Amino acid sequence: MKFRTFVLLSLLGGCALAQQQSDTTGPIPATAPGPNPLVTLASEFFEHNYFNVYGFGDAVLDSNNPTVNSAGQAQNGWGTGFEVGGGVNASHAFRDAQLVFGYSGSYRNYQSNLYQSGSSQNLNLGYSKRLTRHLSMNVGVGAGILLYGGTFSSNEINAAVPVISNPFSPETRYLGANLGFTYQQTRRLSYSVFGSFYLTRYNFAGAIGTTGASGGASVNYRLTARTTISGNYSHSYFNYQQNVGNDGVDQVGLSLAHTFSRHWTVSVFGGGARSNANGILQIPVIIQAGNQTITGYVLGPYHQIAYIPSFSGSLSHSYRRSVFSVSAGEGIAGSGNGYFLASRNIYVNGVYSYSLHGQNISVGGSAYRLSSVANTVSSSYSSAIFSASYGRMLIRYVGLFARYDYNHWGGAVQSFSGISDNRISFGLNFTSKGVPMTLF
Repeated sequence: MKFRTFVLLSLLGGCALAQQQSDTTGPIPATAPGPNPLVTLASEFFEHNYFNVYGFGDAVLDSNNPTVNSAGQAQNGWGTGFEVGGGVNASHAFRDAQLVFGYSGSYRNYQSNLYQSGSSQNLNLGYSKRLTRHLSMNVGVGAGILLYGGTFSSNEINAAVPVISNPFSPETRYLGANLGFTYQQTRRLSYSVFGSFYLTRYNFAGAIGTTGASGGASVNYRLTARTTISGNYSHSYFNYQQNVGNDGVDQVGLSLAHTFSRHWTVSVFGGGARSNANGILQIPVIIQAGNQTITGYVLGPYHQIAYIPSFSGSLSHSYRRSVFSVSAGEGIAGSGNGYFLASRNIYVNGVYSYSLHGQNISVGGSAYRLSSVANTVSSSYSSAIFSASYGRMLIRYVGLFARYDYNHWGGAVQSFSGISDNRISFGLNFTSKGVPMTLF
């Protein structure tokens, strides 16, 4: 039996308890959805129309490979493996519309006691169109599979619904779709309505997936040519598997966006959210009957209302061959990660990429901390990922790349103190556009 399997089995009891105590639900406030224009970090080479097919193969070294020696003592060593994959990135600008598409997939084979072999998938599709002189539409779809012990990537259904991998599931599967309309009444005043659907599933015993939907509206007023203020309202509803509960969240707030130049944009949001969680709480009990000890659960309904401040900020820059973006905030993450569901989420993430003369340097990272807003649970869940890569073209269609990833997840979950891992990968890539390999 692999060590990773042992970890899952030994923590499953605590995992179930944490779900029973904190799986009460919590949707997430939505902002107006729209396609992510970042097809690939190398696409700053091109504008309007872009199409690239790529493939890659690399060797992988992992610092976390727990084993037991002949004396029965636990020790750690490097795990090895390989990964092969590829994808397609494309964008096309029409006269009054834009289409963005991205897909990447890979298979990773490990000779490691911590990780299993498996595949990762990531699909993003965005389409925006001006329907009439005053009315425009945008559609976005995201889906994928995150492999256990995955690395930094652009896994996000929309800004309000982050995809956070589960610390006990070999795979995290997600699907989401957004639809929004904006009506431009005057040069300064516009109105937006939007809706989204969200789904996550996990593949371990007792896993609790989430199905949810959000809808909302905003009123936007352009103060100057570069500054816009908006008033936002959204309602979200999330339902959890295994009849553990549901949650409804209402959020209101104001946002301000300002463009300092053609290349720098900053936005801030401030408001509050009301979480209304309902479900069945399972409390473990021990009954002593004579010389016999009986363990079990007492079932009881709960109804918890919580008021949470919600705020966020982002800064982005795009100029010729460089891309930079960073965001941070706090709010309710109703989707959770299958362990903590109705949760207060504190997060920060960012990415930077620079390309020049057939070379690319990219760094990216993210960190989350989830804590229950539905019940009194002392534990929390935290995760952090940092990645850095360097790619260089050798000849027109073939390049080499090297990548470093630091991954930490599961901190402060019951008795599970978390796992940290350092990963090094290096290999070759083929690309039809002759662009170097990037983080994604």
